This record gives sequence, structure tokens and C-alpha cells, in this order.
Amino acid sequence: MIEDIQQRSEELFQQCVSSFEKTLQLWKTAESLASETARKPILEQREKLVSDVVQTVEHMSRTLASVQGITNRSEGDIRLQRLRGELDQSMEVAKKVEQRVDSLLTGARVQNLSGINKP
Repeated sequence: MIEDIQQRSEELFQQCVSSFEKTLQLWKTAESLASETARKPILEQREKLVSDVVQTVEHMSRTLASVQGITNRSEGDIRLQRLRGELDQSMEVAKKVEQRVDSLLTGARVQNLSGINKP
């Protein structure tokens, strides 16, 4: 069970790193746009992504601290199952955030390209 939690924690960590890399892409995309109106929603999405990562890290920290505090075997098994469930939920949230950012980045690129073709 501990190995499973460690694996899920590592996956969640990698997801957070990937999300932070996407925040850089969002920032670069926003900076490349001439209009403040076009930049604003991209920067807002970037801030939301940063906030999601911070919340995920805080949640993961609390979860791992709980794992370290497990002492009673039968109670520990129940708590481990609950903690695994929490990590699974965190992974799902991180994946959904990544999908949203991917679609936003794809949309921003299409918008940039269509703006280039205008006279």
C-alpha cells in the first residue's frame, strides 16, 4: 500500500511540474499578443493553473503527513485506503486541469495564426 501511495504521489508531482511548464507557455503566449483584451483571459487561466498546483501540493503534503502518522495496523489500513482515494482524486483533478490548459493553448495558437493571416 505504501508503494502505491508513493507511486501516485510521484505521478501527482510530475503532473504539477508539467502544469508549471504549461504556465510558462501560457505566459509566453499572452506576451506575444498585442491586445490586453486577448492577454487577459490567458493570464487569468495561467493564474488559475498556478493556484490549482499550489492547492494540489498542499493537499499532497497533508496526505503524506497523514501517512507518516499511521501507527495502528487495522486503523492504518483503513486510513491508507482513504488516502489512496484522496490521491486518486487529486490525480483526476490534475489531469482535468492539464486537459483544460492543453485546449486553451491549442485555441490560443489557432487564434494567433488566424490573426497573422488578417491584413
